[in-house]
Amino acid sequence: MLGRLQNVLVGLLMSLKNASLTAAEKLCSIIDKVVIVEGRIPTDPVYWDFYIKGNTLRVDIEKLGNPRAFEVQYLKAFRYPAPKISANNWRDLLETLAEEKAESIQSVEESANVFIAYQVFEIICDREITNDPDDAISQESLLIYTKDGQTYYAMPSDIVKKLVDGSGYRIPLNELSMAMSDLKLKKEGTYPIRYNGPRKRSWLFVPSTVLKVQQED
Repeated sequence: MLGRLQNVLVGLLMSLKNASLTAAEKLCSIIDKVVIVEGRIPTDPVYWDFYIKGNTLRVDIEKLGNPRAFEVQYLKAFRYPAPKISANNWRDLLETLAEEKAESIQSVEESANVFIAYQVFEIICDREITNDPDDAISQESLLIYTKDGQTYYAMPSDIVKKLVDGSGYRIPLNELSMAMSDLKLKKEGTYPIRYNGPRKRSWLFVPSTVLKVQQED
């Protein structure tokens, strides 16, 4: 009898304790940790992974400013709503989690743009390397080109576009260029180069990365 009474009292005390917690405090108490998953390049998406009761709730950082995206993931995982908190308290909670329970890692998986950038780069690396500007156009070869004292392998933008279109991958050229630049596969931007005729906007690829791929093949 005494044991049962003690259990009831313990239950009442726990209920009172939980009742005194704010919704934000309740939520914070059940979040074991947060892992901030960063991409491989600056344009990759960044996620917060919330670890709660054996479940992982992933929220894109672009949607993290409002608790709604988290509440949707919580409802999917647990089949009941998360403790309701205001937008201001949500921001305070995020700050607390960032300071006390968060860690950062780089994503193991490649984003779509990173994957495509590597695939297209391998296609470009299959081209011959030449000193002849005419061959660079007629045979779609990589032209050895020096800019600011650095040697690069140049390819006109229209040939890059042709190779991308032929690959079957769908990505805007500006996004592909940024991804390749972030991955250190090419020099940032495009540059006008004369190929024994009119100047053509060209991509400048890093020789060491091109040669590395060619040697692996």
